Amino acid sequence: MHIEEVIGEDKTVDVVVEIFNTVNSGGTKLSKDDLALAKVCAQWPDARNELKARLAKWNKAGFDFRLEWLLRCINVVITGEAVFSALKDVKTATF
Repeated sequence: MHIEEVIGEDKTVDVVVEIFNTVNSGGTKLSKDDLALAKVCAQWPDARNELKARLAKWNKAGFDFRLEWLLRCINVVITGEAVFSALKDVKTATF
């Protein structure tokens, strides 16, 4: 099986998502937050479960937030930017 690596500084989250969705045109579309969370989970495998646990706790208190919203908020607080590509250099401990 051939595997093509998509690397380089010009490969922003937007570019990688576009490439993935083009190659995977018959499958499930990948969103930018999916890719950003995958990057975080590569270093911290329990990240998705931890974020979902926080969302469940807030849901019990009457707040209905989505995972994408929480990830975007964390991104803005940590990086000062809304674009997920800003997470590229963020260390797991910081996240």
